[in-house]
Amino acid sequence: MHAQTEPVHVLQIHGTLDTVILYDGDCYGGACYPSAKETVRQWAQLAECEIDVERGPNLDLDYWLPGNDTGTYSVEECLDGGSAALWMIRNGAHSPWLTEDFAEEVLAYFFAHPKP
Repeated sequence: MHAQTEPVHVLQIHGTLDTVILYDGDCYGGACYPSAKETVRQWAQLAECEIDVERGPNLDLDYWLPGNDTGTYSVEECLDGGSAALWMIRNGAHSPWLTEDFAEEVLAYFFAHPKP
């Protein structure tokens, strides 16, 4: 992972049952990638964040999953003004069937996190 030259807000949305990019990370063909949580932690570390994870609201992002299927977690207190967040779709696949609220939720997140 390369360090950013300016502050950024990173939002990772990942299904826990993703069979393409495994939620818990994996190694394939000699190359490894970290878990979703570790990826967000690395971004938070690059932004020199206080690693205090804030639990946000549950969201309904996957049409086929019942109720509020997505847990939201973020690290906001960063030295350079960036942030890192993970939206974990419980039992979500690689390409979920997204609800009508998905785009509105993502836009709301980035409007609340403008470029520093």
